[in-house]
Amino acid sequence: MAEPDMSQAELPRRRSLRRRAWVLAGGLAAAIVIVCLLVGGGDEEFIYQGRSYRDYLRPLTLPGADSAYLEAKRAVLEAGAQGLPTLRQIIHRGEPAHVHYFLRWQTNLPPRLRAWLHQRIRPYDHQQELQGALSAAALLGKEAAPLAGELGRQFAQRNGRQTEVAHVMARLGPAAVEPVLPYLTDPDLRTRSLAAFVIHELGPQATNAAGRLLEGLRGADANHRLLVAQTLGRMGSSVLPQVTALLASTNADARLVGVQALRQLHPLAREVTPELTGLLDDSTPEVRFETASLLATWWNRPTADWRQRLQQLPADHPSRERYARSLDALEAGEARLLDVLREELVAPDPKKRLVAATRLVEFNGANAEVLSVLQALRTSRDLAPWEMAGLSNLLQRAQRQVTDAPVRGAEEIPPRPGTAPGGQSPP
Repeated sequence: MAEPDMSQAELPRRRSLRRRAWVLAGGLAAAIVIVCLLVGGGDEEFIYQGRSYRDYLRPLTLPGADSAYLEAKRAVLEAGAQGLPTLRQIIHRGEPAHVHYFLRWQTNLPPRLRAWLHQRIRPYDHQQELQGALSAAALLGKEAAPLAGELGRQFAQRNGRQTEVAHVMARLGPAAVEPVLPYLTDPDLRTRSLAAFVIHELGPQATNAAGRLLEGLRGADANHRLLVAQTLGRMGSSVLPQVTALLASTNADARLVGVQALRQLHPLAREVTPELTGLLDDSTPEVRFETASLLATWWNRPTADWRQRLQQLPADHPSRERYARSLDALEAGEARLLDVLREELVAPDPKKRLVAATRLVEFNGANAEVLSVLQALRTSRDLAPWEMAGLSNLLQRAQRQVTDAPVRGAEEIPPRPGTAPGGQSPP
């Protein structure tokens, strides 16, 4: 006699057990929510002009010209530091526990209980309150610097508000550096880029983050590398030694970031020309081209012209000694610089061909090949309108250079700093 199929016999019992488990989970979730609801709250209320400070936060979630938003903005700015304790409570708490559990488990609750709890808890009001607190902190800017720790903890949550929190932290000033510093090397590239964005916005106020920022280049994509280069450029000349060190890196991406950062630091960085000319023979074509393009932008006239300008400066002018070494290196690498740019005149990308031709014209290195490329680009459909706008003038300059016509528009030699009208700077 065949034995009964135990799996079929147990199926109804298993379903019953599963149903009971869901009911138990729903009941437990409801109990947690109710307990949190009963014990939650109790925050101290700051009253401003007869109203709870919290009442001013929700209108800030919908910026506009309406009276409620303008009134809330005015109240937050006038209250200033007095509102920080309330903002700290809200930001530190984040999404309250009972709101979090309710939103997570509400689908497991009976419909009537869910509707009652929703009306009682008002979860979206709490979310608006948090968003309003972040908006208030952004309005206060550096005055909200004491909130940097709480905002850093919110940033670490990696929730849907991480981008918004990063924008708020960028308004706090130097106080925001320490909380985001660990995330400049975070394995998650999105988190790493948001942390780098905060440092980028702080610029010179965050120079102490340069080292950790450079560590974050490991495993970065092209967008993050460009963000790092732009951030280093915004930090100013104080990070020039660290940027210069990148040029000697064994990693091609790091060398490229160094060149891109130097472009942002122009003209403060022209003194590192000797280190840059060594990259004209780099093994990576992109590094070679970026280097040649940068040098042509920095020294957009013949070497002899620059030497004449320096010789005309007073003997004690700081630019004489600073740039003499750079001009020697530029003169030695000038032929190679022109070769690198001319190599890109046949690049498949028309945008790259345009950049190469433009740099050659800027460096007074135009020839018949440059003229031919520029004339062909006039009919290109792959260039943006702004790229086409200056093409005619560029072509005219190239034609004058090829026919040995004098190039006009050279700047006057500036006198020593402090003696020139309007405070002119050295070349």
